[in-house]
Amino acid sequence: MSATTFTPDARFDRTLDDLKRHYNASSKAEIIRKAVTLLSIISENEDKSGAITLRRDNQDIKLIIR
Repeated sequence: MSATTFTPDARFDRTLDDLKRHYNASSKAEIIRKAVTLLSIISENEDKSGAITLRRDNQDIKLIIR
């Protein structure tokens, strides 16, 4: 697999740090891999409008991804 390099802006970098702490991840790269995996799962399960529905506390939340 080839390496990809980019420079995140300050806000994105803070978000990566927050998620790294929240998920007790070993690196920001691990968080990015998890995010890409999640987006792949979403793309396989979205409806025709590009939306997915999440259920939390017996309430449905529709997220439009596209």
